[in-house]
Amino acid sequence: MQSIAVLISTYNGQDFILDQINSVLNQKFDTSSYHLDIFVRDDGSTDSTPNILKQLMKNHSCIHAEFPNVNLGFAKSFIELLKSVEADYYFFADQDDVWLPNKVESFLRTMLAAERHSVISGVFSDSWIADQFARSTGKRVLGYRRNLIKDNILTFEQQIFETYVAGSSLFINRAARDKVDAFNYNSLPSGEAHDYFIGLVVSCFGELHYLDQPTMLYRQTGNNLYGARDGNGSSIFTRLRALSSRIDDVKTDMRTASIVAGEDKEKKVLVDELRQVVNREASLLARIRFFYKYAHLVSPKHPFFIPGLYSLLMR
Repeated sequence: MQSIAVLISTYNGQDFILDQINSVLNQKFDTSSYHLDIFVRDDGSTDSTPNILKQLMKNHSCIHAEFPNVNLGFAKSFIELLKSVEADYYFFADQDDVWLPNKVESFLRTMLAAERHSVISGVFSDSWIADQFARSTGKRVLGYRRNLIKDNILTFEQQIFETYVAGSSLFINRAARDKVDAFNYNSLPSGEAHDYFIGLVVSCFGELHYLDQPTMLYRQTGNNLYGARDGNGSSIFTRLRALSSRIDDVKTDMRTASIVAGEDKEKKVLVDELRQVVNREASLLARIRFFYKYAHLVSPKHPFFIPGLYSLLMR
């Protein structure tokens, strides 16, 4: 029997954590072939989250929680969980989402097909954007981005300038976990998200497959606005501030990408270009050439305007 680990990092999640864990416990899949356990690391909650988790552990032997009383931040907390748990497959789950009943089954089916092509494999899916009561808004998290994923495989290059993978919809096998574990997460730029980093590693050294269906309700609580990118109606000041923040995020992602692909000889030219730009070694002309060379990845919706802005402002 193969083992599945669902990893959850909690922090003051008393309002939602029970819904999330119950949605995992109620999954439909072949329990004769797979055993599922839930591993929780509480990241220093000051509300009733620890008490809820302790009660859940009493009622369900498959739930394991630890309370180190140390706040690492959600990304490092997830990385610590990933390093400490031994399993054949790993799901990542946010404390405030709700999984649809067939999520595990759908991911396993996709993963088994993926592993026939690549030892290091990962799967991610789309999600429904939901309100604070976990009611679907009818909108998908990925929006137009899902149309950019060809043959349901997300490439390494696609992720350098754009975010596709949310940790809450990510599933990796043991080989992918071991490859991720080989990197020193602390060597990455401060604040880099664990899901972005893991997605890069899987797509660089294996294959990252896309499951083109929503498999969960991505609850918008005010603290997790990954899917809410619609800027319509925003003031010019708000849009400019968002652009400035976006450029900072992309610069961080470019630096992470250069670290992940540093040992890949086939990506040497790209890695050198990335390092020159993020290390401020590239001239304005070199930046213009770089961003327009990859314009279709920088901004598929605005391939002429956005690369020019990046060239001018990323210095």
